[in-house]
Amino acid sequence: MSTSCSRCGARDGLHVVTVSPAGPDRPGRLMVYCPRCRNEAEHMLGLDVPLEDIDVEGFVALYRDERTESDPGIAAGIVFGQPLPEAVVGAQQALAARRVR
Repeated sequence: MSTSCSRCGARDGLHVVTVSPAGPDRPGRLMVYCPRCRNEAEHMLGLDVPLEDIDVEGFVALYRDERTESDPGIAAGIVFGQPLPEAVVGAQQALAARRVR
């Protein structure tokens, strides 16, 4: 499975973004957007990082840093093209740690 734009299915110029209708300063849904879709949704985007710059550690940091509250299994599938177990478990642990605070 490969990664594609969450809105239109394009495969070029992809970025990991957070989408929040409440505004860019709020935790948003983790998605992958192409340049056209990023441009169209610019007013709702918080995070905007090239896909190739996101590894498992960076993915988990998005949860630890409260940038997203997306379901880790779904989000890992969107970002990596498959729900990598180490990404899912790390994100779940980060979410659990946030709830304990």
